[in-house]
Amino acid sequence: MSVAKRLTRIETLLTPLQAVLLWLTEVLPLDLDTFLEKLKRYSEHEDPKRKILEMVAKAARASCNKQIMTPAEAMYAEFQACKQAAFLFMLVIDLHIAVGRERSSGLWLILIDKLRRAQLQLREEGEFPASLMKEITATAELATEIKKEFLGDKSVWDALARLLLLQEAIAAISQKYFDGRPLLVAGARSLLDALVEKLRSLGSSWQGVPAAVHCCR
Repeated sequence: MSVAKRLTRIETLLTPLQAVLLWLTEVLPLDLDTFLEKLKRYSEHEDPKRKILEMVAKAARASCNKQIMTPAEAMYAEFQACKQAAFLFMLVIDLHIAVGRERSSGLWLILIDKLRRAQLQLREEGEFPASLMKEITATAELATEIKKEFLGDKSVWDALARLLLLQEAIAAISQKYFDGRPLLVAGARSLLDALVEKLRSLGSSWQGVPAAVHCCR
């Protein structure tokens, strides 16, 4: 059997889940930013969602028993297969968007903490240019104001709780819809794990940090 015939045979046997997992296998080695950027830059011909739906539709048509099913029933079966594939595909995309959003929130909280710590250290050492102290103070205040406007009154513990819930949600979705397969690209998985540990460490260290540093609480 030629390669072309073999590929055609594979495509006509794919379930919606198998089609999405086939695409996932290709993108799993990527980092988060590269993955999200690729989604924006795909041409209409290269769009993975379009390719997945085409494969699923072809498989659904091939599996229909034309001697038993009416044209309307065959069309409905094809529609349901494409609907399921689109749902699974968008689940994966939405999870990556959620990781990106929580990354921004977590990194912003870490930045504010670093600014406050630098401010406190300079104040305690007592030997620094007044202009530098003024600049750091202004930057820390600006960062805090931006956090209030875009993140609300969120603490490191709040951010950590959201990350842990996101990890649990990803695991549950993987088990329920994807046979326990990995759903995040490698860069997103490592980033999420590292951010959880960073925020956990940051939150734990607050017990010994003066109140002036607790700008996010």
